[in-house]
Amino acid sequence: MGDILKVTCSDCSYEREFQVGMGILYEPLNRYVIVSEIESKLMQDEILQTLETEQDNVFAKKELYYCEKCYRLAARLTVMVGRVGKKYTTQYRCPHCNKAMKVTAFGDKTHHCPKCKVGTLMMTRVGHWD
Repeated sequence: MGDILKVTCSDCSYEREFQVGMGILYEPLNRYVIVSEIESKLMQDEILQTLETEQDNVFAKKELYYCEKCYRLAARLTVMVGRVGKKYTTQYRCPHCNKAMKVTAFGDKTHHCPKCKVGTLMMTRVGHWD
C-alpha cells in the first residue's frame, strides 16, 4: 500500500499530490508495470534485460525525487534488481534541467519551491492507494 502526499509551498500557490510507496501491481514486478511506469525506453530495456538473469532480489516502489538545481519534484518508480556487487538501480534525470534527481524524504532537509524558488515546501499525507 502506498501514501498520497500533498506538497504545498509556504509562500505561493504551488500545490501538488504525489503517490508514493508500493502498490499491489509491483509484486511481482512485471513487464506491464515497467512499460507503464517508466518513460525511458532505454531504462525499460535495461530493467527487462536484468530481470531475465536476476529473478531474486527484486524491489520496486514509487518514490519522490527532487532536483536540487531547479527544485522540481516527481514521483518515479524505483527498481532495484540483483545482489550486492552486481545490482541495477533506476536513476532519473530532471526533465527540465537534466540534472540527476535524488530520492528525497521531507524530514531530512529543506526543499525549495519549484514555482517561486523562495518558499519552503511542506508535505502532508492525505490518503492511501493500492
